[in-house]
Amino acid sequence: MVNREEKIEQIVQFVKDHPESLASRTVLRRFVGMDYEVNEEFYHGLEDILQASELNQAEIDSCYDLIK
Repeated sequence: MVNREEKIEQIVQFVKDHPESLASRTVLRRFVGMDYEVNEEFYHGLEDILQASELNQAEIDSCYDLIK
């Protein structure tokens, strides 16, 4: 079973590798909103958002399932 940290790493890597995919755009809309500039700092921010302790595990699982 994939743990939370691994899921987050895979989500962020997928978004990096496939920034224009429907799955990536869905993840970004869900957690970042519509106005964003993609650069390396952006991906660190996305990872921070996904690692937030108040973020429900179901949200992580949903995004993980979306990219897989």
